[in-house]
Amino acid sequence: MSRTDAQALDAGEKRALDLFGSGDPMKRVPWNCLDFTGECDRARGGRSFSALAQDDADPTFVIFCGSLEPAALDPPAAFALQRTIESWHAPDLSEYDALVLDVKQSDGLTYTLVLKDTPLERRVDGRLASTVSWEHDFHCPGQSGSGRVVLHFKDFKPFYRGKEMESATPLNWSNIQSLSIMCRSFFGKQEGGFALQLFSITAYRYRPPGASVSTPPQNDGKQSVKRRSQVFRGLRRLMGKK
Repeated sequence: MSRTDAQALDAGEKRALDLFGSGDPMKRVPWNCLDFTGECDRARGGRSFSALAQDDADPTFVIFCGSLEPAALDPPAAFALQRTIESWHAPDLSEYDALVLDVKQSDGLTYTLVLKDTPLERRVDGRLASTVSWEHDFHCPGQSGSGRVVLHFKDFKPFYRGKEMESATPLNWSNIQSLSIMCRSFFGKQEGGFALQLFSITAYRYRPPGASVSTPPQNDGKQSVKRRSQVFRGLRRLMGKK
């Protein structure tokens, strides 16, 4: 998050609505991981996977972790995500300006927040039908990999079946039907274990003067495999896996 955005959250005219967890550091509350379910590229023959878990010793944050295996696919468009279940619906967000992710720790990878304003429907074979999704890439720079990430509503882009659309009906912020946290390979630029720890996802309304625009980061190469593997092994131990 830029310095301008941080100052806006702290000093601007604002209103907050917690979607998951609590954006107030003094009032942390647990997520309900049962609100989420996993999806990945295995339906296309891939081997990627993900999980959303909590630390029993400190349930005030969640760990989105897993592994990307782009080499198993051609083209190498691997992905793994955790999305809200069909019965979940967001409150009316039309009076807000941005979603703010309070990140406890990250691994430097680029992640994506995905929103849909249409009901999740299943095909005859049981798989979810393709619909327009609105996406925003993000990452946490710096050695600590922590902090608040601001995703302005106006910066979400429409996609259909993985391709950005030139035009689409504007996202209906009063009728968000699904929210997903995704890690993807960007055609082989990211691979292996990943781990993102989140305190909260909160909708904010604020009116800072001259607020900067949050833009998706450029991902021009493979990330550090060594650091991610260390974090991933630790998380597997946390989840009781060898």
